[in-house]
Amino acid sequence: MKKIFLSIILCLFMSQTVKAFEIPSGLPADISQQEINSYLNKSQLGMPYWQALNQDLPFLLIFANSNHLFSLVRLAPIGQMVYEEFKGKYNFCILNTRYKENEDFAKFFDVQEEPALFIINTKAKTYTYIDQKYYNKRKLRKILNIYADQTLH
Repeated sequence: MKKIFLSIILCLFMSQTVKAFEIPSGLPADISQQEINSYLNKSQLGMPYWQALNQDLPFLLIFANSNHLFSLVRLAPIGQMVYEEFKGKYNFCILNTRYKENEDFAKFFDVQEEPALFIINTKAKTYTYIDQKYYNKRKLRKILNIYADQTLH
């Protein structure tokens, strides 16, 4: 009963935040897993945006600014959890908004605060904004599991 209730609430939440979008052009610079510690000096981390957009899997798009320590502190456990627990269900891409090349993406997605998380459905060409109150591992894990169950089947 609790799962059904949570699913209904999540569906209502997602139906209000899903927007259709046109595919922006890709980003340069492929960053390997070994370069995670050098994120401060990179424009992105994870799978390149343009590559993730052309995959069958949905992906978690994260906007964060490496100049804001708070943003990075909130982001670290989330990125690690997504990478470890959702590999094969989701790709992920972290865009560093400190870099000018990512400004257009942040404007397109109307990023108001950072970090900002979006689930990109590459098949339906839609995205869902995830509210900041869900930015902890437990809550985000639930959202990602429910979203995957509803969209991957």
